[in-house]
Amino acid sequence: MDYREYKPSKELADYIECYWLAQFPAGAAPKHELIVPGGRVEVMINMGAAAILWNSAGKTFELKSSIYVLGQRNTFFNAVFQPGAVWGIRFRPACFHLFCDVPASCLLNELMEAAQVLKGIDTAKWYGEVINSDSDSRKIAATEFFLKKANYSIAPHYAFNKMLSGFTNNYGENSVIEFCNRNRVYYKKLERQFLQFAGYTPKEFFNIRRFYNALTLIYKTNKRLTDICHYLGYYDQSHFIKDFKSYTSLPPSKFLKGNYEVPRLITASASV
Repeated sequence: MDYREYKPSKELADYIECYWLAQFPAGAAPKHELIVPGGRVEVMINMGAAAILWNSAGKTFELKSSIYVLGQRNTFFNAVFQPGAVWGIRFRPACFHLFCDVPASCLLNELMEAAQVLKGIDTAKWYGEVINSDSDSRKIAATEFFLKKANYSIAPHYAFNKMLSGFTNNYGENSVIEFCNRNRVYYKKLERQFLQFAGYTPKEFFNIRRFYNALTLIYKTNKRLTDICHYLGYYDQSHFIKDFKSYTSLPPSKFLKGNYEVPRLITASASV
């Protein structure tokens, strides 16, 4: 798989981490991948790489020649990609709701056609522009042209985003309660804001980001699993393995033996 990332314009950088292109070479066998939770929403434009995705509950989704929204997840997705290409947009946590016509919580573990979700965007025209673009820079230009047509002009909820940043930089099982006490925020109010903007409860978001940080440390450092476990505030290694299995279906050692490219490439991203 050939994978590339591109930065968004300054105007959209507060909302989008990156644009990406994944290409699966012609003549290659279908590629089995594992898509793990990271707390973010992705928009995927299928440019010929017919794909089937299914989540841990067995719900199956098929990507055809269209634009799709892969919602934030609290479980793993298996995927099989045929030769072809997928153009994607990775939104920052809690930012996709600005472009969306449904509550963020409705996207949890779902794959929907973008026409059902995006505000005021002609997705058929957008799809045509992207697949007919003869360069990645033209794909970016077409993508930004259509995204800017959405009613996202209200600035992100800066107070919430600041709070989100502080929340994700704290580790430990009691971090949610400690965060509420330190910032004098009632948990129920925090929960309403998280469901509205991020699509998770605070505890779900914390657990997923902690797992994602663990995965990043596994790929980017030589730390032992026990050291990562303690550094990120897990009770013990059994707790860490249980969380890891819930988000990947596998314990860490077996997960790494699977040589999945998508988790490795995403955690290596300079945009995250």
